[in-house]
Amino acid sequence: MVLRRLQEELQWAAARPWAAERDGLSWVWEDWQVLARHIALLPPPEPPDPVRRHFLQGLSLKLRRDGPEALDRRERRELLLDADSIRALADQGFPATRQTDFIRDGEVKEGLT
Repeated sequence: MVLRRLQEELQWAAARPWAAERDGLSWVWEDWQVLARHIALLPPPEPPDPVRRHFLQGLSLKLRRDGPEALDRRERRELLLDADSIRALADQGFPATRQTDFIRDGEVKEGLT
């Protein structure tokens, strides 16, 4: 009985959107709700190191020009973990932000459910 219930739950969970095999940056790039939640969870920006900032700006340009598939796993992670980069990309118009006014100036506005 317990094993059958476990199997049912595993099958149900595998069909959920959050269980889909996709990388986090693509999810943030395509879904404004995921983007808004990601921004809300980011730490405050750190003082920029000019070399690192240049590196991240290059990754942002590559993402905007070629899409998330053009970045390797490490590059996607670097962008996702940098608060300034994600906020700047949201301000510049992720595809996801074109669908909402919930994100402006890198901040999540009220009304997000």
